[in-house]
Amino acid sequence: MAKQRTSKREGITAISVQDFKSLAEESRIEIRPLTILAGANSSGKSSMMQPLLLMKQTLEASYDPGPLLLDGPNAKFTSVDQFISHFQQNAHRQAFGVEIEQAKDTTLKVVFSLTEERVLEITDMVIKEKKDALPIHLRPNLSSKKIKKAFSTSVQEKIKWPKGLEFKVVRNRCFLKIVMDIASLPRDADNIFQLSKYDLIIRSMRILSNRYDPLIRSIIHVPGLRGNPERVYKTTATGPDFPGTFENYAASVVARW
Repeated sequence: MAKQRTSKREGITAISVQDFKSLAEESRIEIRPLTILAGANSSGKSSMMQPLLLMKQTLEASYDPGPLLLDGPNAKFTSVDQFISHFQQNAHRQAFGVEIEQAKDTTLKVVFSLTEERVLEITDMVIKEKKDALPIHLRPNLSSKKIKKAFSTSVQEKIKWPKGLEFKVVRNRCFLKIVMDIASLPRDADNIFQLSKYDLIIRSMRILSNRYDPLIRSIIHVPGLRGNPERVYKTTATGPDFPGTFENYAASVVARW
């Protein structure tokens, strides 16, 4: 069972998973403030939830564990071979994707792939903000020229960027984000004016890629298995976020009720 706390901001409304464990084809479920997954063993319940839980424990880690923290409180794997589907149509492609929908036509898709050295990395992140807007693809080696073109596409107009302004795509835990490289930007008044003029566009793109961080952190996962009964249960803080696993908070939630 998975629960997502409700708040004024709109939470995750659906998730889609492809090439993860038994889900070789893309599968989608809608998420509500309370979502219960029920079904027979090996029917794909864990396969739908675990990509999101891998991202949750990656974001909550006290250090940068790389693209995904495999062995954490919410999901435990010893190797990527345990969850990347062996039934992919392209036998040479070892990757899986998870798409998060925040609202209708507002989605973020992250594709995780294995390199030849068997290292997990993010190879693509697709952002779509509106129904009629073109999706924006971010890749680790995306050139500054193509990033600027993506900016122009997002605002549907040609932007005259300050001379010397460069962009690059970097990994931010389980996401990719755009950063500015202004080290070589001449500090003349014209460039500073243009930079401030388009600062709103730059910040909006950064928000697009970062808005899903708090949404994933706010997920509360109640697993099907329970721990052994305790004689005494310690009280803990209860919200607004619930890092780790929910059983640590169960007694305090009941006490608050």
